[in-house]
Amino acid sequence: MICFSAAARSFRRASPLTPTKLPGYALSGTKIQVVQGSGRPAEKSISWDVFSSRRWRFAQTSFWRMWVMTLREILDRKGRDVYATTPHAKLGEVVCRLVEKNCGSLVVRDEATQKMVGIITERDILRVCCAEGASYGEKVVDDVMTRKVVTGAPSESVGEVMSKMTRNRIRHLPVLEGGELVGMISIGDVVKAEADQVQLENHYLKSYIQS
Repeated sequence: MICFSAAARSFRRASPLTPTKLPGYALSGTKIQVVQGSGRPAEKSISWDVFSSRRWRFAQTSFWRMWVMTLREILDRKGRDVYATTPHAKLGEVVCRLVEKNCGSLVVRDEATQKMVGIITERDILRVCCAEGASYGEKVVDDVMTRKVVTGAPSESVGEVMSKMTRNRIRHLPVLEGGELVGMISIGDVVKAEADQVQLENHYLKSYIQS
């Protein structure tokens, strides 16, 4: 494994969205050294001037492009299908639809306007199961759905969305654009996007170091 250590006058935490810095860190000083995962210097120890190297500026630009992956890009890759139900549907029907579509939530749409009025998730149904037992299937969506829905926008970055979902303790995020529902993001989608970014970053770093 390869990582970076900084031999610099200061090394401090900074905003990950500052395009002139390595994502997540601000460097001030003159040198960066490549080291092995164990902390020992790599066989080919490389150091260079942080601010004068064209190669370093190229790496910064590459990191910046990757760091701002947005919900729009995730939706473009995964698709924009949104599965829905109505406020008067029975929970037994909702469970069947969740299984059929292999998803963990359904948007609740008003039958007349087709506008989103809530969301129902696996957790909501499990709570009713614990309280009602075998009769849970006769309850309707309107009784248990979440009405105050936390939403996202296509322009939001993966980092912003991860923070929002963690803060609100949710696993499903409807995406709205101009007041219209344009997709659904799950925590799995966000984690996958972050993993993809890490792989890309590793690719850029290895290419950069070997060039």
